[in-house]
Amino acid sequence: MEGLSADESAALLDSLYSAATAEANLYRHTWLRGDVVIWDNALVMHKALPARGRKVTYRVTTSTYR
Repeated sequence: MEGLSADESAALLDSLYSAATAEANLYRHTWLRGDVVIWDNALVMHKALPARGRKVTYRVTTSTYR
């Protein structure tokens, strides 16, 4: 990061990653039939976990032009 030493930058990034992935900031969805989950890829980090059983998914992508 500009203006920081490599060690300072690494420490700051470690702090940010730790805050972003803290348990209090996580959402885990337990899928039920008919569920719809929406998120904004520009503003969240997400990680899919292996599905249990059969799951049919549809993806919709929208854009906002500014």
